[in-house]
Parts: sequence; C-alpha cells; structure tokens
Amino acid sequence: MNDLSGRKTPGRRGSSRSRRRGARPGPLAAFGLALAGLFGVLGPGPAASPAQAALLTPAVSMAGWPLPARPDPAGIAPPSAPGASPVAGPRTTPEEASVRTLSPLAGRIIVLDPGHGGIDGGAVGLDGRAVEKTIVLEIAEALRDYLHQAGALVWLTREEDRMLDDDSGRGTRKERDLRARMVTINAPGVEAALSLHLNSFPSSRTFGAETFYAGVRPENRCLAALLQESLREATGSPRGIKRGDDLYVLRTMEPPGALVELGYLSHPEEARRLVDPAYQRRLAAALYIGLWRYFARADRTCSETP
Repeated sequence: MNDLSGRKTPGRRGSSRSRRRGARPGPLAAFGLALAGLFGVLGPGPAASPAQAALLTPAVSMAGWPLPARPDPAGIAPPSAPGASPVAGPRTTPEEASVRTLSPLAGRIIVLDPGHGGIDGGAVGLDGRAVEKTIVLEIAEALRDYLHQAGALVWLTREEDRMLDDDSGRGTRKERDLRARMVTINAPGVEAALSLHLNSFPSSRTFGAETFYAGVRPENRCLAALLQESLREATGSPRGIKRGDDLYVLRTMEPPGALVELGYLSHPEEARRLVDPAYQRRLAAALYIGLWRYFARADRTCSETP
C-alpha cells in the first residue's frame, strides 16, 4: 500500500490472536458453505437450474478456484479510452444468457484497480520472486473473468505492467499515476470500485487479508465488511476491516469502494501462496462472492446484519 507521496505504508500489527498463532496461517476455510448460502441472499425470484447454478458460482476444488469456462469480455470501452470500440464477447449458451436475469451483478459497472506498475513495483517478497504489481494484476484479471461471467461490465485501471499518467505534468510521477487511476474509478456510471494491493511489515509473522474503507458513506463500510467476510471464509484470515480515510484512493473515490490488502509478502508462507495461480483464483473468487453479496442486498448500507 502507498500513500500519495509514494511512501510504503506499513501494515498494522495483527491482533493478539494472530500473533499467538505465529508464522503459519490457519487452514483454508470450507468455502463451499459460503457458496451454499449464496442464493439465499437473492430473495424471491426464479430458481436457478443446475447448469445455471454452475455458472453463477465458481466451482470449489482443493486445487483452487477454476476460472469460468467462457469468460465474456465486457462490450463497453473504458472511460480512459474514449475512442475505443466495444469488445465483442464470445457467443453464449442459453444457460449463460439466462444467468444474467438471475445475477445481481448483471449490467453493473465495476472498476478494478491493480495497484502499482512499471517502475513502481510495490511490496516484494521471496527475495524478489514475489512482486506486488504482478500478483495484483493477475488477481484482478481473474476477478474480471468471474464478474464478466455473471454479466458485469468491468474496467481495469491498468492491463499491463506500467505506471499511469494523467498527462498534466503536475506533481510527482506517483501523484500523476494516482490521479490517472481516479479518472477511471470516478467515471460516470461506475457502481463499485476495488483497489487491490499486497502488504508488507517488518515482522515476518504478520499475515492475512484485510480491507480498508473510507467512512464518508455507509455503503463503503458495508462493501468492505462483505468482502472481508468472503476473504475470511476463503483464506482463514484473522484480520478485519479498517478505516482508511487517509489513503488518497479512498478519500477521492466517488462510487462505493474499498482498498483490499490481499496478504503480506513479508510472511514467507503467505508469499508462496500469493504467487500460486490457484490461490490467486481463490482470492479472486472470494472478492467475487463479496461483490455478489453486496449487489444482492436491497439495503447496501448493511444497517441490518449481513
């Protein structure tokens, strides 16, 4: 995680419980229970057939979370490329088409912001073999495919290994990069935004995903809580949600959103998991479920217990 100055912001120490558990993260939770309850949040509506249900939720396997078989690129150009042509998706089956009538994500415009890029690598672990900028982009791409399959329209702030630039010539390179990201995040029609990062801490015992939100609107806390709930179910993370009003991306974000620190590269075992494509898909699926739960709610302020 970085603040506007580009300085690496150290993670917070874990709870006494996480410190007692030492250097080994807890076992991966049985995410199937979360998926079993997923359709319960949809409320009254047409029942999903087995084929539709298989498309609506990622399949669980010990090897990780396989990506949907037929990712459907969004047919809309991102605001950062106003002259671009819409991307045509592959032909869908009848089951895939009907999923969009059942999915609370259908038609939603969601921005994913993989942090860092280019000369700004972010956090590093495993003696340089695990780099934040690369891992978060891979997770964002996997999450994009899940969301496309459920009918969402997804924009990434970056799709390659580079820093962004708002072409203003004002401020530092990092400041221009952050402002350029906000052009996409704050574009008209965006309904949710996630900024994806990895953390680092001087102690190699600190581990676990955690989610930050800005306290300016209750929807932010609601989304953060639902994302963190899914991450906890998927990874056993002992961490929770935290206010991040001092973070530039969060304090300038207009749609509901959150900044998710998906783990600690300073923790050797967690770093090894984070470079594993199967674990990256598991994290992407957890974020997908969190977004599903958020958009399935009639009350997105979570004034009632999720």
